[in-house]
Amino acid sequence: MATMKIILTDDLGVGINTRSYDLGKSLKKLGEMEGKIEELRPQILGDLTNDLLSSAQNNDKKKGYAAIKK
Repeated sequence: MATMKIILTDDLGVGINTRSYDLGKSLKKLGEMEGKIEELRPQILGDLTNDLLSSAQNNDKKKGYAAIKK
């Protein structure tokens, strides 16, 4: 079974999230894989957007807490 793994990192290379996507069992040709990836594109982009926004919110919260402690 073919699987695509996306590892999302920040500017410093620190991991934000890792996601895996099944491409299916019957993929024999590169064109079939490309087609499946195109089919999954809306889900992948939505997942990446969610991960980036969650990471940004967490970073803002950390900065806010650090400012309050000072």
